[in-house]
Amino acid sequence: MNTFTKSCPICLPGEVTKRCTGCYGMVYCSLACQKKDWKTHKVLCQNLTGFRENDRPSSDSYRCIYFPDNEEKPRFIWLKVSGSEVTDAASDFIEALFPLPHDFSVAHQPIFDTPIFEKEMNHDLWITHRADYLMDVSVPNQSIMSVLGPELGTFFRGPMVVSCCIEKGEDGIAVDASMADYRYALDHFLQRKKSSDIKQHHGVPPWFADLMTWER
Repeated sequence: MNTFTKSCPICLPGEVTKRCTGCYGMVYCSLACQKKDWKTHKVLCQNLTGFRENDRPSSDSYRCIYFPDNEEKPRFIWLKVSGSEVTDAASDFIEALFPLPHDFSVAHQPIFDTPIFEKEMNHDLWITHRADYLMDVSVPNQSIMSVLGPELGTFFRGPMVVSCCIEKGEDGIAVDASMADYRYALDHFLQRKKSSDIKQHHGVPPWFADLMTWER
């Protein structure tokens, strides 16, 4: 199942009139919105090739977005959900990146509404990451840094996976992550950093920001 949006992810209320001819997976209300999004969109645009319906390796594999900490660009990946929730599959993926034994837990950050417009989406986004990435030995996330700038890469550390499901909560039905979900994830990173800066200005430490995080 695809989470393809019919609304412009840049201005949201705008009626869709444009489609990216590079990936055919993103729509916009105007050329102006498309140009505004191009700097970040182009990073993942061509990567959608090879991750369409006909490329699905199995019926229980779902397209997710991987933000590696040691690569310059984010990319799509297939996660096999098979008898578990998509967030469990994302947790297994993160844990498999590190040799056992490891002494960290995995957490899930939910996104129920569009980060900029705070409008409820027809599916949920979950960002899976190391629970204590700001306090452990996690390194700055190079792929987030390359897309959004060095400050964001330093604030978000370690590998991160964006997965999608329908219904509220972690016990949802897995769906494919789309190019619009990539945009929403980036907006979430930007909003989280902005919120953390405000909290630090008022004397709240940055590691205290994640009150809405589910730990595995």
